[in-house]
Order: sequence, then C-alpha cells, then structure tokens
Amino acid sequence: MPAVRIEPLAADHRNALAAFVESISEQDRVFVDRTLISQVKVAGWTQAVPERRLVAVDDDGSVGGLVTVSRGVGWSAHTADVRVLVRSSHRGRGVGRALAEAGVELAASMGIEKLTVETMAANAGGQATFLSLGFQVEATMQGQVRDDTGHLQDIVILSRWLTPSS
Repeated sequence: MPAVRIEPLAADHRNALAAFVESISEQDRVFVDRTLISQVKVAGWTQAVPERRLVAVDDDGSVGGLVTVSRGVGWSAHTADVRVLVRSSHRGRGVGRALAEAGVELAASMGIEKLTVETMAANAGGQATFLSLGFQVEATMQGQVRDDTGHLQDIVILSRWLTPSS
C-alpha cells in the first residue's frame, strides 16, 4: 500500500471523498450510519461545520479513510463522538488505527474531556482498535439499530476520558 497521510478534510478532497463513499460495499454499509455516508452530507463535509474531520489520503490523492469528531452541545459540550470509516482495501494495514489515534489527538486539541464511539456489536475489529487506545466499554444497547436488511443490531458504546474525570 502506498504511504497514507492523515490531513484535515478540505474542499480539494471533495471528489476523492465522493469516490470513497461510493466504494463502501453493501456489506460494509450494514455497519455504517446511513446519514454519515449520504451524498448530501459528503458535500457539506468540506465546508465549515461544528464537526472536525480528517482523511487518510494515498499518494495518488484517493481517500482511504475518514475520522469525524463531533462535539456535544449544552451540558454535554465537554464530550465528543468519534467515527472512523476505512476503505475495505485499506483494512488490516493500520489505517483505521492511525485515524482513530488522530481522532483522539484532534479531540484533545479541541479541549474535549470525554470521547465516545458507537459501533455495532458485530464490529469486533473496530472495538479492538478503540480498546487498544484506552477506551472502555460503557454500554451495550440491545436492538438499538436496524441494519439494511431490517435486522435489529446491538450497539456498543465505548468511551475514554482525555482529562481526569471530575
């Protein structure tokens, strides 16, 4: 695999990002929040928004993955959610881990105190990555989402304090 750079998402990534979203297999879409990958959202990702996004970019300019950090609001403003999406051809090569690490660093730079990630219970690889970065399982919500086939799936919520908890 060519070298991958982790960099802030910018307008010049728009076409590569759209191609990345198109490359997500139907099997993988089962594990992804549909609104996260809608084309309407993709267009907005390259504009100023409260969420912060980083992309893994190959030497050829293609996008191999994405991490999003979304700050909580109101009484949850000290928290943020992180989401990582990796192109299937880039899995098992450290891209997801690099994006997850970059997401943690980004959250810390934003002054976030507590970071959470939600994943389907069936996504053992994603959970293992975040557990290895110091996240802990905080909850399992049974039957929380329906996948694209209509089946109920459990969601696992993992969290990590980035500052000592009060």
